[in-house]
Amino acid sequence: GLIGGPVRLLRGLFLGKVQHAVAQGLVGDNLQELGLQDKFFTSGTGMPADNAELLKSGVLKSLTLWDPAQAGQAMIDLACKVLNEQEIAAPVNLDVEGYTEMSFREGSETVLEGQGWITITADNVDDMGF
Repeated sequence: GLIGGPVRLLRGLFLGKVQHAVAQGLVGDNLQELGLQDKFFTSGTGMPADNAELLKSGVLKSLTLWDPAQAGQAMIDLACKVLNEQEIAAPVNLDVEGYTEMSFREGSETVLEGQGWITITADNVDDMGF
């Protein structure tokens, strides 16, 4: 949900801590309302279908997120490794693109990081299927 709302400033927009597509829509709407879509843009995390119009208008340049199907496959593979009592040691290969060379976050023995993110733009938003 929305945690902080947009606040108008003299030179643009300030957006407090936000989550989800609601924030992207608010920022995009404000940029368009103020006529600033050619001077400022926003990028963030959001669902492709919810943000397709903003991406195609150019106000929202890109979204980044993890493909839920790939992330789910990776989690199933990790669960199987744990249930089969396999050692989980870096680099961890979960047999899913973007999840094949995972490493533990510095200082953590439980948080794995990989390269499974995808970038969504106006050019590929309609290809996402979600």
